Amino acid sequence: MAFDYDCILKKYTEITFGNFQKTLSSLLADVNNQTNEIVTEQTNQLMNSFSDELAASTGEIWDILDSYNIIYEGDKLFILDRLPKKSCSKRNFV
Repeated sequence: MAFDYDCILKKYTEITFGNFQKTLSSLLADVNNQTNEIVTEQTNQLMNSFSDELAASTGEIWDILDSYNIIYEGDKLFILDRLPKKSCSKRNFV
């Protein structure tokens, strides 16, 4: 509670009982800020989760590929179980 008292006139000129002047724009700003905080938090959690899963999957793929020979020929990628390439059985891959 706040008030202004005029000593010369010996009367109260203004009395405020509280801050109830919540405007629509301030309500929208509050909602927007809260929404942004929630979205940012959820995005960070998803990015961390995806990053961890991607790292684990990549590690598993490289563990498997370490036991194979990889040959790049132009626009083709060969993953061979032994070298030379001619000694591998021929299969049609799409």
